[in-house]
Amino acid sequence: MVFSALVVATSGAGYVLGSGNIADIAGLCFTCTGTMMVAASANTLNQVHGSYFWHAKLMLIVFTSREILFSRDLALNLNINMLNAPSHV
Repeated sequence: MVFSALVVATSGAGYVLGSGNIADIAGLCFTCTGTMMVAASANTLNQVHGSYFWHAKLMLIVFTSREILFSRDLALNLNINMLNAPSHV
């Protein structure tokens, strides 16, 4: 929210500085309103996109971690069994 407010303020300041001697109030309002709507819609899309893919990434990390832990435990188990195995020499 703060970032969006900074974007709108920067857009408004750029409009005022670029307008010359006389700033058009209606144009400034339209510019700030349009910038606010674009920033709000970008934030909304970011929340939707982020929550969906954050969940997918989290599930991928959980399943990958399980596989790594399982394979590590399996390797340790095999290693211990190989150490305890009788020698044929």
